[in-house]
Amino acid sequence: MNCAVKHGSVLVVDDVAANRTFLRSLLEPFGYSTRTCRGSRQALALAREQPSDLIVTDVHLGRESGLELLRSIKTDPILRSIPVALISATSPKKALTPAPDGAVAVLRWGRDPSQLLAQIEGCLRVAYGGTSA
Repeated sequence: MNCAVKHGSVLVVDDVAANRTFLRSLLEPFGYSTRTCRGSRQALALAREQPSDLIVTDVHLGRESGLELLRSIKTDPILRSIPVALISATSPKKALTPAPDGAVAVLRWGRDPSQLLAQIEGCLRVAYGGTSA
């Protein structure tokens, strides 16, 4: 991965600790400020406390749903302007296509971390008013 150092804040929401750790370790070396949590209630509280440039949430959050979190964010007057990307390990045949209303993108867990980083950077470009992811 030979990306220039970037700056921006990302809130990662995933019920699997290893996934949260992986995304933090992927983003922070490139200058991204990263906060993580495991569920939607904590995500909403963290986002209200200190809004992020992007929220990346797993589609499946144990008993919760990333889609429900997306809806909660997009109906909240304080949070609705924050771009939300869903991330999923679901096979492409069962993937959310196109992205649900309110989501800037559906990211895929894959073998190549640089590809995932590029997708997240595309979402952040949207956050900064650039072209779509």
